[in-house]
Amino acid sequence: MKKLIMLISIITFLLTSCNTQIKQEKELVTQQDTIKPIEKMKIIKEYDDDGNLISIDSSYYYFYSTIKNDTLLEKQFFNKFKNDFNPQFKSIDSLFKNDFLIKSPFNMHDFYTDDFYLNQFKFHNKQIEKIIKEMDSIKNKFYSNQKI
Repeated sequence: MKKLIMLISIITFLLTSCNTQIKQEKELVTQQDTIKPIEKMKIIKEYDDDGNLISIDSSYYYFYSTIKNDTLLEKQFFNKFKNDFNPQFKSIDSLFKNDFLIKSPFNMHDFYTDDFYLNQFKFHNKQIEKIIKEMDSIKNKFYSNQKI
């Protein structure tokens, strides 16, 4: 009796595991075919003086285009974003130049402390994080407004 139950269990296990693998392969094929190519065809015909067809040339091509894999479109979007973005923000380098290096250390009240540079870094780090968050929000808004 134990052998019969064991045999039925093994057969059931083998049958269900084989079916599971087939379903996964079927779903994978469906996911791969969701992007359709852009197809174009061009036909060039040449005629002689009497109107007779002397040659015909045709070309057919297709390509897949998405924003992530279309390097020309990516470059165009990026350059447009860069041109719109640059006037809105001063560079992070200027943040350090204006606030960190131009001020004389002797005018600062905490210059003689042991952690002077660390404190300055912490202060600027907060400003940099704020600027980067603002930059990310501008970038996300820009790309969400683009039409592909």
